[in-house]
Amino acid sequence: MDRDVERGLLGAVGVYGAVVGGTHALKHTPITRMLSALPERRSTLIEDFYSKGAKKGRLFLGHMLNNWRNEVQTFIKNNPDEFPKGMSDSAKIKYTEKIMRDWGHTTPAELNHAANQIKIEQAAEFAELKGEKPKRFGLGKYKRLGRHEILKNQLVRYTMGNKYSGSLMVEKGLSRPTRTDVKTIFKGHEGAINKWGLSGDAKASVSNILNVGGDKSQLIKAARKDHMFKMADKVLRSGVDLHDLDAVREQAENRIGQMGTRLRGVNRLHANVASREIEVSKFMKNFSVGKNGELVLNYSSAYKPHYLVGGTNVNIKLWKGPRGGFLHDILVSDKYDVLKSSHVQRNQHFNVARSTNASKMKKVRTYARKSLRSRFLAALKANDLKEARRLALKLGIKGAKFLGRKALLKI
Repeated sequence: MDRDVERGLLGAVGVYGAVVGGTHALKHTPITRMLSALPERRSTLIEDFYSKGAKKGRLFLGHMLNNWRNEVQTFIKNNPDEFPKGMSDSAKIKYTEKIMRDWGHTTPAELNHAANQIKIEQAAEFAELKGEKPKRFGLGKYKRLGRHEILKNQLVRYTMGNKYSGSLMVEKGLSRPTRTDVKTIFKGHEGAINKWGLSGDAKASVSNILNVGGDKSQLIKAARKDHMFKMADKVLRSGVDLHDLDAVREQAENRIGQMGTRLRGVNRLHANVASREIEVSKFMKNFSVGKNGELVLNYSSAYKPHYLVGGTNVNIKLWKGPRGGFLHDILVSDKYDVLKSSHVQRNQHFNVARSTNASKMKKVRTYARKSLRSRFLAALKANDLKEARRLALKLGIKGAKFLGRKALLKI
């Protein structure tokens, strides 16, 4: 998976809007349909995007210009038996696009992933015929790649305000987008809001990453596998006072000191980690103590197993339970901003995955945003007068009259 991690993920690039330029008004013109067609026709993977020293802007432009042709050439090279003998190279290009349509795909990237799946299945069937144990190594990877290419197209259409298929999104691994606001998406993990540089009141939509093909499990596993999580876990389990920063640092240094890029298992350190000292400094900068005494940490996972989700942010809370066990609450989030929402995307969107072993938090989040009136009444019921005053101002005179004089007298 390390090689795949070096590939950029189209939805995480966030430079496309800067390339095409434009203004806020572009959100409301037909040009968005033209712009969305470009990434729809390109693979979600960009080679070497996350490699050390990568020139991301140049790689992205090259990807947009050349990916369709490169994927077609890859299919021609890897599948010679699909073409009639004696067919010219130029004719093979047209023929590849015909195969793509006949197989039910919209991009040559999808076609290549499907072809790889077929080869693995055929090899396994042939092994069975010979009485050998069939091997399907890599099949899950190519299935995931194919699903995520389709998801990418649906997300591009949705974020650009074009027609998309919610049912297809669910089938391939994302819940239907729910319109809400940022503070609702990150409720309980407010530290992640600042990392995304957004206001809590900003409008946004969200999809839960489903466990189709193990997508959610792989993301949570990657978050826990990261050295940042392992340092946090060591600090909590050591029993040191979380307000004693010297003691916290000592435990973090001790844990990462046990890890290495050449080691395996729980002590494996990602190859892109250049300095343990720098990583400990990042840990201390992003570490905090929550209002209930829990350890809170925000970081970007070095491992990226989800081909659609690239620049992931991980926000974790770790604490000791009342019965002595260690509990966690993990939120992995990714802002899908392939088209730079401030310029041309109509919908600002997040994909999220959450995992917790605290029973009271296991209920699936729906993210449905309550109306101002409902939130105002809830604030009154909870005797939260400060919040009630804030919401009353938003409701205005008409809303206030609607709620009744009795409610207003309480504030």
